[in-house]
Amino acid sequence: MRNPILILAALALAPGLALGAEVDAPPSVLVTTVPAKQGSVPETLPAYGAVEPAPDGTASISLLLAGQVVKLHVGPGQSVHKDDPLADFGADPTAIAAYDQAVSALAATRQDRTRTAELLSQQLATRAQLTQADKAVADAQSALDALNRSGGGKPLETVRAPFDGIVMSVAVGPGDRLQASAPLMQLARADQLVVAAGVEPSERAKLVVGAPVHLDPLDGNGPALDGQVASVAGLIDPKTRLVEALIRLPGDAASQALPGTGYRARIEIGQFKGWLVPREAVLSDGEGTHLFQVADSRAKSVPVKVIGAAGDTTVVDGPLDAAKPVVATGSYQLTEGVAVRLDVGLADQPNPKPADQKS
Repeated sequence: MRNPILILAALALAPGLALGAEVDAPPSVLVTTVPAKQGSVPETLPAYGAVEPAPDGTASISLLLAGQVVKLHVGPGQSVHKDDPLADFGADPTAIAAYDQAVSALAATRQDRTRTAELLSQQLATRAQLTQADKAVADAQSALDALNRSGGGKPLETVRAPFDGIVMSVAVGPGDRLQASAPLMQLARADQLVVAAGVEPSERAKLVVGAPVHLDPLDGNGPALDGQVASVAGLIDPKTRLVEALIRLPGDAASQALPGTGYRARIEIGQFKGWLVPREAVLSDGEGTHLFQVADSRAKSVPVKVIGAAGDTTVVDGPLDAAKPVVATGSYQLTEGVAVRLDVGLADQPNPKPADQKS
């Protein structure tokens, strides 16, 4: 029969033995990893600017005859659609009188031509006289057509928008009397907008017309947009001391932009190529710049050189082993050779997507 005192003593010592086993267990660090892979991300040049009409996207609205502004239907900043009324304009009395005179002159020359034709049939007029009568009719018709094109035949005319756009400025008010061809207002095409961004003069040579550009609103509101470099100025703006780059917005992007909105532009000027790793994976300390890979459940430090970054992805160069995962999080707790254990919920996740790449 077993001694009960010895059994109780053994049971009392068991927790201590278990605790000692835990204390003697080798320490390990909980980490997450990503596969080691090579690739590229865009190299971008930052710039700041605001949305404005394209140089070829504005139109000055005017009339070819003198008169008076009767009523304005729009104001600065207002969006308009094609054929929307902009203003009511009354023709000057002298313009109306000139039109009436042109109508009368055409009627008179036609009567003269008819009479000359009758006389010619009676051999009382010459063919040369009929030719002169035909020319008089043609001249009178041309004069009337010119007045019609200028709106001279309308005592009151409604000026309408020639395209979908935005009223940038209004130069007149109700009751103003204007000379012929005086501007009424300026419209900007809604589908022809650009971002005028300032670039440091030393960076100008890196810009290429047609390069993709990613735009983020400065106020955090509104959609991010994509565009292309349309032109690069050949001189320095005397006010900003920067070189202006015009970034054209395609039709779908332009429809979402509002003139005056500030944007941060990331202009693509090349590619960073190398190993793609999470930003948190790269450490800079007394050992220099390095990261950790996992080999046989232990941390292995690998020296690297940072080539560039985009979003949460850093591009590095170094002797990485493509078969060994890269520690993504938890690397700041690691030292060479320390045991690691993987967070099973987050282990072996794909590399984070750079901000400039799309799915």
